[in-house]
Amino acid sequence: MPITVSINGRYYDKVARELTIGDLPAGRHQINIYEFKAYRDEQGGKAKLLFSGSVRVKRNTITTCTVNPAGGEIYVQSTEIGITEDGNEVHEMPGNIGNGDITRLKPQVQAKQTDTEKLKLMQSSLENASYTTTQVGIMMGWLSFDDSRLEFAKWAYGRTTDKAQYSSLEKEFSLDASKDEFLNFLKSN
Repeated sequence: MPITVSINGRYYDKVARELTIGDLPAGRHQINIYEFKAYRDEQGGKAKLLFSGSVRVKRNTITTCTVNPAGGEIYVQSTEIGITEDGNEVHEMPGNIGNGDITRLKPQVQAKQTDTEKLKLMQSSLENASYTTTQVGIMMGWLSFDDSRLEFAKWAYGRTTDKAQYSSLEKEFSLDASKDEFLNFLKSN
């Protein structure tokens, strides 16, 4: 469901299923998460409080909060990040990755200028992880060109947990030639 948030009394003018708020300082923050239902004319809407409480943010971490709308509980996960010599943030994603891991990776990928840089970051961040076909499709959407999407789809195939669903990624390609090459790759594997 679409949500909106306020942190420390500041309301963010964002509404989405997932929100990213960057550069919060370390410490405790008062967070309110609201379910947002837009009016039919899309000129405003109603916000229903799902969660209100404090969340501790540590230095050099990415903190993911997932709210259960049925019970109003919040699940908080912090992942330490490191800084490479070139100033880029990195973190490892061992084992099965969750949607929160993908959410944390997305801004790092989007900060890269070219698909080549994006692919390199995605592959280095995900090399020790496994993921679902749906997650691969989401990540393919971060890439601008079919060639890059095809390269990523081929690379990710061996690490995907639900290979029977993998052919559904055909819809992520714009060109018929890319779709054909992808389907031929699946037949040979």
